[in-house]
Amino acid sequence: MNLRPFLRNGERLPIPTRLSAGNWKNWSLRLRLGVFFATFLVAAWLLAALFAWKESRAYIDRFFDTQQMNFARMLLAASMDDPPQSLPRTKDLLRGLDKSARGRQDKNALAFALFDREGALLLHDGEEGRHFVYDGQAQGFANTSVARKKGEKNWRMVWLASQDGQRIAAVGQDLGHRQRLALAILVRQMIPWALLVPLLLAGLLWMLSRELAPLRAVSEQLAARPPQDGGPLETADIPSEVRPLVDSLNGLFRRVAGMRAREQAFVADAAHELRTPLAGLRVQAQVVELSDDDPPARRHALAHMRASIDRCDRLVEQLLTLSRLESLSDGHSRREGGLSFVPLDWPALLEEAVSEFRTQAGNRGIAMECAVTAIPDRTLGVPQLMTILLRNLLDNAVKYTADGGNTDITLDSHALSIENSGSGVSDAYLPRLGERFFRPPGQEAPGSGLGLSIAGQIAGLHGFTLHVQNRAAGANGGANGFVASLIF
Repeated sequence: MNLRPFLRNGERLPIPTRLSAGNWKNWSLRLRLGVFFATFLVAAWLLAALFAWKESRAYIDRFFDTQQMNFARMLLAASMDDPPQSLPRTKDLLRGLDKSARGRQDKNALAFALFDREGALLLHDGEEGRHFVYDGQAQGFANTSVARKKGEKNWRMVWLASQDGQRIAAVGQDLGHRQRLALAILVRQMIPWALLVPLLLAGLLWMLSRELAPLRAVSEQLAARPPQDGGPLETADIPSEVRPLVDSLNGLFRRVAGMRAREQAFVADAAHELRTPLAGLRVQAQVVELSDDDPPARRHALAHMRASIDRCDRLVEQLLTLSRLESLSDGHSRREGGLSFVPLDWPALLEEAVSEFRTQAGNRGIAMECAVTAIPDRTLGVPQLMTILLRNLLDNAVKYTADGGNTDITLDSHALSIENSGSGVSDAYLPRLGERFFRPPGQEAPGSGLGLSIAGQIAGLHGFTLHVQNRAAGANGGANGFVASLIF
């Protein structure tokens, strides 16, 4: 396992020179998880050791208390007609045998003394028991101090009298022996775990390195990614916890790629469409320069220049509107654009839009009729955008209505329809209406081919549908006008 610091783009990452709470968040994820789990494992190990220590002490106390009591009972039940002063030593009884044959014994395991009712020492174990001090009032277990040449020791004593009261047995054990035995048991239990903790930490670091490898792969993909690349990141080996982040990045790349495509299309369209009016401006400027002595030609050229400037201004305005609408085509951009949807006041919107075109329509003898048969229920939208949509639809309706014709606007609960009398559009070109810069052949009225595209974008942002079709055929079988319907 490689425990070297992570490398990024072939360079060693800086290692914090001071591990403190201030720079904790700047540590690598592997280091932070490693420190967390190391602390957790050590704390768990210490808690387990404390629990094992308490349980070992309790078990040893129960074990030796039982042993002491049984030994005292057997001592009192033994025949004492001619007792020796002390027990012989084990090595004297097993003379000539190797130490291994005598077993491993601890002289402090148990000690005893047997007294008569007057306190005279009748028998002891030959080691510690002779130092026991008779206590005629003691009964049962008690912790006491036993004086020795090297100082006092704390002992666990049990005092038990015979049934006739003639003999009293005292069986004791050094409390230090119990503690040492409990500690030895604890050490033998904890040593395997102490050896396993580093192995567990090493395995944890290896597992973290292995599981974080997909994240490093994503980082390498991002580092090597050219700015113009809008393709998605690979998500095959990404953990489920990190996949939402990668999916969000892929969504961001798609939106950025779409924005770049729209910007490029905007620049290309603007350059293409502005070329014609700018060329006309250049020609008219030359005419103005050459017509100093021809005032009518000069005025005519200036009029054409003003028309070309108006056309450029209208084209740029429509291009900017279309670009902004396309950037708001997804939910993220809609929220970022700050669009606020409110209940639409359709009568007020129609009145404002129609009033702008009444004079233009009247100059050409076009009758404009607006009828509101029903108001749509709970229709939400952006009033400013809906005003642009209505202006574009009405502009097209008036522009392509023959002089002396009529334009009818009808609003009901399901749709807004704008009909105009005229020649209509060939059925072959109807499906292409709404494409950028597309104008059916034979159109005499000036235009850029962006009005219906802008209206369609606004309708889509509101969840509406813009439908265009020719009006019902007349008696001669030809088309008799055009209908644009905004369906809610």
